[in-house]
Amino acid sequence: MPVTKQRDGYAIAGRPAKSESLIVVDAAYPMIDGNEGDKPTRTAWTPAARIVGSLAAQAPKLVLEIVPTGTAGEFQVFFRGAPLAGVELTLTASSGWSRQANSDAAGKVRFSLPWKGTYGLLVRHKDNSPGSRTTDKGAEAYDRASFGTTLTFTTTAGLPSPPVPPPAPPNTLDDKKK
Repeated sequence: MPVTKQRDGYAIAGRPAKSESLIVVDAAYPMIDGNEGDKPTRTAWTPAARIVGSLAAQAPKLVLEIVPTGTAGEFQVFFRGAPLAGVELTLTASSGWSRQANSDAAGKVRFSLPWKGTYGLLVRHKDNSPGSRTTDKGAEAYDRASFGTTLTFTTTAGLPSPPVPPPAPPNTLDDKKK
């Protein structure tokens, strides 16, 4: 399936079949240089996404991964192949409706899925262990690694999705003076 990197994500031409999933990882995202107090730090940021054709149970394949468990509305978070407990996940429907929940001791989380349509589930995690990664620029050392992964899926059960609200107008300096 053709995948195109966009400014705010990826555009995919098509959807995976029920038994398939599509995984996208940007393992060469530019390092983020910053400071922790007076100490310079480098963070390796790795954004990733998985789109599934169904909510059948899936095995993790990414460093940070959200997978469906096969139970309606239940998902499991893994970090380096092990369940990740206590991490916050955000579920968002295409209408903008959203909910947050934390994973349990087994890395599992449950959400109600009230609407028909497409949902996105986001998890972020920081690993404060130093390391290095290899990109087309060669080996790059970092002080910590940060990961952001989404799981996108579509449901056909539930109520019709509320309409997407209109975009809010941007704030201007004149608005703040009033």
